[in-house]
Amino acid sequence: MIRAVIFDMDGLMFDTERISKTAWGIAGKECGTDNGEELINFAFGRSREEISLMLRETCGKDFPCERFFARRVEIMDSIIAKEGLPVKPGLYDLLDFLEQNGYRRAVATSTHRERAMQYFSMAGVTDRFDAIATGDMVSRGKPFPDVFLKACGMLGEAPENCLALEDSLNGIRAAFNGGLQPFMVPDLVEPDAQTLSLLRGKGQTLRDVIDFLQRQA
Repeated sequence: MIRAVIFDMDGLMFDTERISKTAWGIAGKECGTDNGEELINFAFGRSREEISLMLRETCGKDFPCERFFARRVEIMDSIIAKEGLPVKPGLYDLLDFLEQNGYRRAVATSTHRERAMQYFSMAGVTDRFDAIATGDMVSRGKPFPDVFLKACGMLGEAPENCLALEDSLNGIRAAFNGGLQPFMVPDLVEPDAQTLSLLRGKGQTLRDVIDFLQRQA
């Protein structure tokens, strides 16, 4: 029985992966690589340490990771300040449905807490979750299940009773590895055959999660 719904953040709640991809490309060129936009697909959901290792393996051991990360954040902040934080279709409808029907709600994001809370404040959803697990609260990023299991623990719910909403392949694998029920709303990357085999459900927008849950009742 599904008792709780756990949300990823970037690419699932907010349309920030596209902004991040742009920032990766610009920051990458400034730091000496033309492959920034291609490398981001590896990075979705992973920890900063894992991404740093990948960048040095791909771009050279002297790649300025800290300068790259700082510049990427500057570019993203500039875009969001100018254009606003883009909220994914159906987010507010889904949160309303979950609240009205007694589902507990949590977030499991690889993003660090300070930035996540900034986004939640901008979107007006800070107080709509029972628990928020962020990347700085665990030692391993997705596809390891640590952040999802942290969210389950904070809710006091067994993983098998939690529906995990994700947009990325790494995120789906993390949810599955943790024993949660994965539901995918793809963003920049469609699921491959292996990922499809892990899914409990799939939708085009977050509104499709409502239909899914109504069918389970």
